[in-house]
Amino acid sequence: MGSFKKIISFLLILVLLISFCSCSNENYANSPINANVSSTNNSGDKSNEVLASNETGEKNDKYIENDILLSDYIENNPVNEIQYVDTNNRSMYNIVCFLDTEKKVLSCRQTINYVNNTGADLNDLALHLYPDYYSDDGVYVTQVESSIINNYYGNIAISLVDINSKSISFTQDNEILKFELPDILKKNEKLDIIIEFDLTIPSSVERMSYYENTYSLVYWYPIVCYYNVETNGWDERPYYYIGESNYGYYNDYNVNITVPKDYVVVATGVEVETENADNGLKTINAKESNVKDFIFFASPDYECKTVDMQGITVNTYYFAGHEATNQRMINYLKEGIDFMTKAVGKYPFNELDIVESPMDTISMEYPTVINMAAYNDDTNTNINARKVNWLDDTIIHELIHQWWFNVVGNNSYDEAFMDESLAVCWTNLFFEFLFGSENPETVYSLITRKNYMDMALYPINKSVESFQDSDSYSHTLCLGYVVLEDLRKQVGNEKFVEVFRKLYEDFRFTNATSQDLIDIVGEICGDSYKEFLDNSINKQEYDVYRFYEATHK
Repeated sequence: MGSFKKIISFLLILVLLISFCSCSNENYANSPINANVSSTNNSGDKSNEVLASNETGEKNDKYIENDILLSDYIENNPVNEIQYVDTNNRSMYNIVCFLDTEKKVLSCRQTINYVNNTGADLNDLALHLYPDYYSDDGVYVTQVESSIINNYYGNIAISLVDINSKSISFTQDNEILKFELPDILKKNEKLDIIIEFDLTIPSSVERMSYYENTYSLVYWYPIVCYYNVETNGWDERPYYYIGESNYGYYNDYNVNITVPKDYVVVATGVEVETENADNGLKTINAKESNVKDFIFFASPDYECKTVDMQGITVNTYYFAGHEATNQRMINYLKEGIDFMTKAVGKYPFNELDIVESPMDTISMEYPTVINMAAYNDDTNTNINARKVNWLDDTIIHELIHQWWFNVVGNNSYDEAFMDESLAVCWTNLFFEFLFGSENPETVYSLITRKNYMDMALYPINKSVESFQDSDSYSHTLCLGYVVLEDLRKQVGNEKFVEVFRKLYEDFRFTNATSQDLIDIVGEICGDSYKEFLDNSINKQEYDVYRFYEATHK
């Protein structure tokens, strides 16, 4: 998800929508979307639903009625085991760093065993320096309502770039580190690059920041940009202040983080504490393969609870006094992991960390880590269909991103639809699976109301640069979910689920495009549905009111 502004605007809208729902429950209960359904009861029975029928496979204006239940199809049609062949054609990032909690500086030596998997011969390299986003003249300060505390800004200072044991010249500008290569690096050839840098951590409540004695290190090191073979150049666009825009390759990581002995480190991959001299410090080693980036959190105040879920070691880190909320998150995680494992496929990593932070930003997905915004201390641990709150929706949304972002990647800069609309869609499928689609307090019933749809901008699938504010970003990508829901009601649950099972199987550990999704829809559902999805997200042709009227008469 996104910035502090986004969560505030979302919550304000949510409050208005809940108020609207409260005034409209009678009308909602009598609408076609709730015809022929049984109410969700305390035993968790799944509801029936009115979906759209189409025996010919061609698109029409009617939705399937009496379709197989989503829950029934998923439960009775297990996912095929994915046979993944690892080409190992990835770069390895070896990083050694020391967190100086007095100076608020992270000092690092980074070795990149770089593999040229760009598809082109290279004569230079460009790497993102996202920490400069938080400098005193960076995007965060100049274009966002900054929450920098006491003018303590961040930046990254590169002191050395070394190739083949030879120091080379470089430039550092506009969030980009760039340098010429000594020799042309041909396709699939390898090169060792050493970069030394000091990272000044901003005092803030943003993604990369420290607040009191808790550190959030996100997008904190130089990372190779994506190479566009069509333009024969690096994608050097700086991080955009709306939405997500970190887009790159899958890599392997081996990172050693030295911190004070009383600090708990939560990182991408599996963390192992290594021996250290008795100098008041310790070193944590974290490794992971096939991930887009590497992040870590550090604090002396974390408490931890570990639970096994579907063979995954799930570690939940939280602050004292928030035990009830943490347990509620665990309860939802168990249901969410079970759902995604059955519906789409197995989570391929051994460990998943959920970490609370004091940051004001809305919660965020990272490879094998979910960062949750600060918890409250009075949340009931029990899951209740009539009391789905924003925190419940958030933990599931970010969990879904582990499948649709972490395993199946996307270009979130140019195709925000593939990043967020898919996650919103599957978040709501989860709540339908668990509680039934007629529950008026689930996100489905809120987002698909007309007063929310009116705020969207077309076309739906576009670059984050096309959005002028977080509201239009959020509204439009929720409308992208409505398109997917419209498609589901036309093709039925069986074909809809099979579309995403194939997407997960075919594009595991790579970046999928909207065209890839469109093509799979054509393959499984037929050309008319392929045309429907293409026109709906890429052109001005989607008629949201047609969907609204069909489901809210």
